[in-house]
Amino acid sequence: MKYFAKEAIRADNDSSLTPSQQKANHRKFNRNCKAYNKQLLKLESRISKQAFNFFYLGFTRWGLHDARLVSFSAGDGLDYRANGKQPFRINRQKAGVRIEILNYEQNLFYTFHFTGIRKTVFDFPSDDPLCNSDRVDGLFTYELTAAGKRFLRLEFLFTSGAIILIEFAKLQFARKRVRRRYAIGEMYS
Repeated sequence: MKYFAKEAIRADNDSSLTPSQQKANHRKFNRNCKAYNKQLLKLESRISKQAFNFFYLGFTRWGLHDARLVSFSAGDGLDYRANGKQPFRINRQKAGVRIEILNYEQNLFYTFHFTGIRKTVFDFPSDDPLCNSDRVDGLFTYELTAAGKRFLRLEFLFTSGAIILIEFAKLQFARKRVRRRYAIGEMYS
């Protein structure tokens, strides 16, 4: 991650830092946010309006901080149904990646579907963990950046230290409202 690296999480959670060191980290974080938004503006024409609005404005109530990874799928036939009615057309399939994430309040469900895949990495458990965990854990941050003229890169960093990185040509983004019928506290039971 270029703008929101693991080191920022470590520094943010380091209780041994002095108040002046904490302020310096906060200033650095603010500079990184401004630099990230500036480079994100350059990517606006390369993604849908809905996706751009999410990435540019998505760190508020629409954001994914502390969200949970529901699924991460990669393969040549993400939408193929093995029901015997249609062949798996070997020469027509292309690699794709789908990520599904549920926000912290569990009332928004996000789907990211990537095609034109150049690179995919799922680093779990991480060689550089932030905490020892038997789960991917909450989403700490994410960033969309350019990976050349044709490709974009989307990275997700989780509080466990796990990372998902995808370099892709095309993104389909969807957000669906979920009508939660249970108390928010039930997610901890």
